[in-house]
Amino acid sequence: MSSIFINGTQFRVSKTISSIGAISAITNAKNPVASAVTVPTDGDILVVNSGWPALDETVWRATAAAAGSFELEGADTTPQRLYPQGKGAGFFRKVTDWFSLDQIQDVQITGGEQQNYQYQYVEDPRSQQLQKPTFKTPVVLTFTLDYDRKKEWYGELIAADILKSPVVVEGVYPDGSVVYYYGFPSFNKNPVGGTNANLQNTFALSLRAETTTYDGAQ
Repeated sequence: MSSIFINGTQFRVSKTISSIGAISAITNAKNPVASAVTVPTDGDILVVNSGWPALDETVWRATAAAAGSFELEGADTTPQRLYPQGKGAGFFRKVTDWFSLDQIQDVQITGGEQQNYQYQYVEDPRSQQLQKPTFKTPVVLTFTLDYDRKKEWYGELIAADILKSPVVVEGVYPDGSVVYYYGFPSFNKNPVGGTNANLQNTFALSLRAETTTYDGAQ
């Protein structure tokens, strides 16, 4: 049994994501091998674009880098229904600079609710409704931060909001595990607040793909 509080979690946001490196192929495996002329360094945080929709725009840590190849640590591309053999080529970009978030009062994730198509058959004497899943609502990660124009994140988030290019957010939990989010940033530079309360800003990230989580060092 484990009990993990968010207290003490450290968050940072990608400031720079480097130029593209082409991936000519990705194997069907756990920790799949990506073939590339230019390879990252072990430990680099990568945004991967792939011909496989299930892998596209996901974030992974590079490992086992060698001449002409590297592994996507923690990925599992074995189900060929999701990852048809020979269709995974694409490209990668790596995070080369970060800025930290602090004075965070609250972190919330909303969305992801399963939607369903409901129907029933005329001939059914029970008039029983049936349903089948359709789509899930957009997932949004939202930070509430105490307003401070002198903080690095204030200016960086204004710039990110204007550019509207996806960013990576890293969260390191107190147990050492690390989670990566990738999505479109939105930041309201105008603080809000009431009597006897800190003025606050809101930073939201609309996710583009599933999150990636790594266990902490044992």
